[in-house]
Amino acid sequence: MIKTLKILFILVFFVGNIKSTEYEITVLATNIANFKGIGEWSFSALLESENESIIFDTGFDENTVLHNADLLGKDLSKVEKVILSHFHGDHTGGLIKLRKTFMKENPDAFSEVYVAEGFFEQRYDENGNLRGFIGGFDDVKRFIQETKKLGINFNVIDKPYEIANNLMLTGPVERIFEKVVVSPGFFIKENGQLIDDLLKDDQSLGIKTSKGWYMMSGCGHAGMMNTAHKFQAIDDNDVYGAIGGFHLYRSSDDDISKTAYSLKEFGLKQLIGGHCTGIHAARKIADIASISRDNLSHGGYWYGCNKRFKNIEKLSRIMAGQDFIILIVQIIAALGVVVSVVYLGLQIKQQNVITKAQFGHSLTQRLYDRYFQTSKDSEYAKFMAKDWSSDDLTPVDGWRVSMAILTYLVDVFDVYDKVESGLVDKSHLDTRMRTLKFGVMQTPVAKGCWASWKHNRDQKFIDWFEQEIYGDNGFSFNEEESNKRREELNTHRD
Repeated sequence: MIKTLKILFILVFFVGNIKSTEYEITVLATNIANFKGIGEWSFSALLESENESIIFDTGFDENTVLHNADLLGKDLSKVEKVILSHFHGDHTGGLIKLRKTFMKENPDAFSEVYVAEGFFEQRYDENGNLRGFIGGFDDVKRFIQETKKLGINFNVIDKPYEIANNLMLTGPVERIFEKVVVSPGFFIKENGQLIDDLLKDDQSLGIKTSKGWYMMSGCGHAGMMNTAHKFQAIDDNDVYGAIGGFHLYRSSDDDISKTAYSLKEFGLKQLIGGHCTGIHAARKIADIASISRDNLSHGGYWYGCNKRFKNIEKLSRIMAGQDFIILIVQIIAALGVVVSVVYLGLQIKQQNVITKAQFGHSLTQRLYDRYFQTSKDSEYAKFMAKDWSSDDLTPVDGWRVSMAILTYLVDVFDVYDKVESGLVDKSHLDTRMRTLKFGVMQTPVAKGCWASWKHNRDQKFIDWFEQEIYGDNGFSFNEEESNKRREELNTHRD
C-alpha cells in the first residue's frame, strides 16, 4: 500500500525480482532535512525487508541518525548488519553511539560491520602525525579497541560480497575510467614514506531489481563511472538508478559531462543525488542522461516500483440488447467523472492552501529558532557581535563565520525556491534578504563563500541575488583569494 510521507528526506523503494523480495529504504541522514529533522554533511540509509534491517553508513554526529529515525518511527533495534562505505567520519560517526543505544534491547544490534579492504589503514597529516576520521578517532588502533569492547565485529571485504538477498557489496572498486583524489591533507605510509590517500576502501551497495542495478554510495570516492562498471562486471545489467553521495559538487563541467554521458550508456534513469553530489552536478547529469524531473532528487525522494499485478478486478457487462441502456450508462459514467474531477480540484485547492500555510510556518519557525538560540547563548552572541571583516579573526572564528554565512545562503536558496514554486509568500524571502543587506555579504569571507557556492545555482538566481546584494556595481572577488580558500578546504576532486 502506498503511504503518504511528510518527511523531506525519506525514500521508499520496492525491489521487484523473481522471489519478490521487497526493501523499504529510508534516508536517515543527508545534507537536507525538514519538519524538525536534522540535516548535516553526512549520509545514512536504512534498508528494511520482511526478514531483516540493514543500515548503510551512520552519519556524522552521533545523534543524527537516532533523532531522525525516531522522528520517522523507525525501529533501529532490529539492525544487526552495518555497511560503512569508507572511513570518513561523516559516514562512521554514529556507529558507537548506535551500538551502545540498542545492544541491551538486542545483543546483536549493530554488531556486524562490513568494510572494504583498506578501511583500517592508518592515516597521517603532512607532518606524519596521526590523523583520521573514523568515528572521531585519529588513532585507528584505539578505534578498534573501543569497538571491540562493545562486541562489534568487522568483516573486511576484498571482493564483491552478497550481504543479503539481492544486496551486493562491491568491495574495493578498481579505478579504470577516473582517478579520484578527494582527501587532500590525508596520507598513508608505504615503505615508510607518506603518499596520498586515494581512499581505496571506498565501496558501494548494489540493489538488484527487475530493471537492473540500483547503486547506493556514501561519497562515491571511487567515481560513479568506476562503480557502475563494477556492478555491470558483477552482473551485466543496466545501472538503472543511483542514490547517495557522489562527490561531484566541486567537479568541473567537463568532468560532470563525461560522467553523465558514461552513466547514460550504463542505463541510468533515476538519480537521488544527496550529500556531496551537488545540485548543479545532479541537474547536469539529468539533462545529459535524459532523466526526467520526476526521477531526479537532491536529497530525499519517494519512489514506488509495484510488483507485477494480475487482474485486480474484472468488470462484467450484461448486454440487454438495447443501445439506449448502454447510452444511459455512458452518460451516468461521464457525469461521475465530471463530479469526481470537480471534487478533486476543490480538494487540491484546499490542500494547496494548507501546504502553503505549513511551509510558511516552518520558515518562520526556522528564523525564530535561530534568533532564540542566539539570544540565550551568550558565547554565540559574542561571536555574532564580532567584526566579521576584521583581519584579527582566529582560524576558528573564520570557519565559524563561513559556516554561519553558508547557513544563511542555504536558507535563502530554500526560501527562494519555495517562493518560485508558489509554496510561500515572498515576504519570507524579503525578510532574509534585508538581513543580508546589512553588510554581512560585503565581508571577504562572505564573498568567498558566495564565489564558491554560486555555481550550485542557475544564472537567473545568481543575477537576481547579486543585483539585490551588490547593486549596479556588481559582484567582484579576487580569484587568487578564491583559489587560496579552496586549497585550504579539506576535500576536493581533481
